[in-house]
Amino acid sequence: MAECVVNVTVTSFNRCQSTINCINALKKTEFNSWHLTVVDNNSVDGSVDCLKALHTEGVIDTLLLCRRNMGVAVAANLGWAAVPAQNYVKLDNDVEVLRADWLETLLQTVQYGPDIGCAGYYIDDAWLGVPEGAASFAVEYSVGSCILIPQATHERLGFWNEDYGLYGIEDSDFSSRLKAAGLKNLYVANSEQYIRHQHALYRENTLLDDEIRKTNGLSAEYRGMFYFHNALYFSGVRPLRVERKFMERRLDNGTYDFYPDPAYLRAEMRYAADRKDFIQHYIAAEQESEQNREA
Repeated sequence: MAECVVNVTVTSFNRCQSTINCINALKKTEFNSWHLTVVDNNSVDGSVDCLKALHTEGVIDTLLLCRRNMGVAVAANLGWAAVPAQNYVKLDNDVEVLRADWLETLLQTVQYGPDIGCAGYYIDDAWLGVPEGAASFAVEYSVGSCILIPQATHERLGFWNEDYGLYGIEDSDFSSRLKAAGLKNLYVANSEQYIRHQHALYRENTLLDDEIRKTNGLSAEYRGMFYFHNALYFSGVRPLRVERKFMERRLDNGTYDFYPDPAYLRAEMRYAADRKDFIQHYIAAEQESEQNREA
């Protein structure tokens, strides 16, 4: 496969209509050398059949189907690694692009200076405090709903961190590594003119299963893990370049399963006990704080 300029990777888990809307909106993109990669996390709502049809029609360039739901970070990394490109875009499947120049604008933004690590669009209706007339502005933390990362940044920082469960804070972790590396994290001004975020649910609330609830990256456990990793990055104990924790294996039916990378696990052993202890203390502190608020 020849290297393209941009690999746009959409991850999906259910939300079939949102995924279709996201992909159809991409058809308006005015840019020659880009590749659409879609990674499905074992959807059960008919999404897979729709995605296969779009792949057959040539709308989707590369379609990767996971045998089980491994979460956003693992799926996004699978798509990232599968297609060689000078730039990578992570696009959530409940985001619709609104303008034909959305991709060109991101590419122009990351070229403003050598210290630009990535560029993305915010998902709110507006962003307060943007300097008047600014085309973009730096933020400390950005969401990964629609973000472009150049190859130069990828070479320094690696992939999304897969430690944070199914729906985690891998974007905040990446932002921390950008900051520790001295790189800027940019949002495009007036992002609401370029994308629309649907804030769709993965399933109806009544069907949200216990697995998703327990492994949500916004839990106290994963917040504690994030703060611990943050300390490791800025102290130099953990490398800023994060590798993939789970490697893929292509099965006979064409889907992908995953297994932990032994090298990754060995590297984790250096701080695994301290991390566990930190997380336990963090959870206890949060619980005590909550009890004090309720008292």
